[in-house]
Amino acid sequence: MQLEGVTSKGAFVPVVTNAVLRRTGWWKVEEQNLVTLEQALTGVEEGNWVEMRGFVRNVVQTNGLTRFDLSTSSGEFQAWTPAWTEFNSLKGSIIRVRGVCAAVSNARHQLTGIQIWTPDGQSILTEETAPNDCLRDRSVRWPACGGLARKVRSISESAPPAPLSFTCRAITCMCRTARTVSLP
Repeated sequence: MQLEGVTSKGAFVPVVTNAVLRRTGWWKVEEQNLVTLEQALTGVEEGNWVEMRGFVRNVVQTNGLTRFDLSTSSGEFQAWTPAWTEFNSLKGSIIRVRGVCAAVSNARHQLTGIQIWTPDGQSILTEETAPNDCLRDRSVRWPACGGLARKVRSISESAPPAPLSFTCRAITCMCRTARTVSLP
């Protein structure tokens, strides 16, 4: 690609304004090593083609784009892709996202977040599909607890769709549900 434009001060790194791109050939994207959120938050991956992994907390469509809100053990980031496909079924899944890493910064030019911009849905790969909702799916049985029909001694819940744990017969079982649980 040939890029012509004017450089100016960006929020985190310099940007090119009034850009004109001309294709001068075909570019093959090389396989990338998995980048952690910690690595991306250093800023060294800004503008690079990367691959990141995360748990899909939410999927939102807005202005012809789909935004994935993703979590890792060390924080959260977002991935954006054109809204050509329905991605709501990926909520609760663990996915890998391949795309261009963009740093998000505040008014003081401090790096505050990471976004991955993907060209299409093929850049989003499912590693683990979302488990069934254990409270909605009546076919789920918990042999150690004798099934959900047994009296549950205690339930602890996080914000959906985080794991829900319940204890019965002194055994703690875990399941995932997007519903709010009311306790008697």
